[in-house]
Amino acid sequence: MPTPAALPRWLDLREQPAPAGDRTIDGRACRTRAGLFAELARALAFPPHFGRNWDACADCLRDAVQADPVLTVGHAEDLLAAEPHHLPVLLDIVSVLVRDTPAVTLALHPSPPYAEEFVERLRAATLE
Repeated sequence: MPTPAALPRWLDLREQPAPAGDRTIDGRACRTRAGLFAELARALAFPPHFGRNWDACADCLRDAVQADPVLTVGHAEDLLAAEPHHLPVLLDIVSVLVRDTPAVTLALHPSPPYAEEFVERLRAATLE
């Protein structure tokens, strides 16, 4: 699935399943902000003192992308689905990371039946 023109170049949408791996973020565990923070801490080995707020998340993500600039999310259609008002915040944090580390990519793997709906949600979140 090519990235639609209205989305930032650092968003990489892929219909195939996300690769299995310790650093793959499971979108099903990220339906809420609290779930996202817990899953990021697990998948990216955030330090124990991670404050579970957006500022702390940005700091820990900055460190995590130094090891690997690709943030991979499987089942991306569930990403912040229960709290969609937080999606623009996450995307803003990643856009700041891209300014500091241009190789950063957010690889989103929505399940095929939900891909188009998810793209629309992303498009709306990037316009906020």
